[in-house]
Amino acid sequence: MKMRRRWRRLKKNGKRKNLNMVIMLVAKVEQGLTLVKLTQHFNRIKGVYQKFGQLGCADTVVNVGSHYNSDLKELANKGVSDVDTIESSLRAKGYKVESYKGYANKGDLLIYGDNNHIVIADGAGGCFGNSSSRGYAMKYGDVNYAWQNGSAPTKIIRMT
Repeated sequence: MKMRRRWRRLKKNGKRKNLNMVIMLVAKVEQGLTLVKLTQHFNRIKGVYQKFGQLGCADTVVNVGSHYNSDLKELANKGVSDVDTIESSLRAKGYKVESYKGYANKGDLLIYGDNNHIVIADGAGGCFGNSSSRGYAMKYGDVNYAWQNGSAPTKIIRMT
């Protein structure tokens, strides 16, 4: 409850806060964040300005993903901020990387273009990630509009 009041106060005051700070606040309140709570977590941090601005998609994915996956947490702790490293590291740990065929489970990672952009799937046709054009984290209702309008993801990393 305290987190919600603090978050509302931050939003009301219009302050731009670093995504990592907000994630840490959420983590203190919601220890053991699960995939079931992932959508709630997306909603809490959407609109938060990312420290990497236009280049923050990978940083957003590893930091948000660190709350439900220990391998993403490891990448976040290492400061990984590029799609190539995320893909190669997770592939080396045994995660399945395949061509995107139109369906993703909640928490799966979606990659666009030639590793140009990455987001987290919401399991309902949408996703969450950093908006390169806006420079902050947001929820997308359709994965085909998270990178370029009408562009579907090219790859998926199955996280489950």
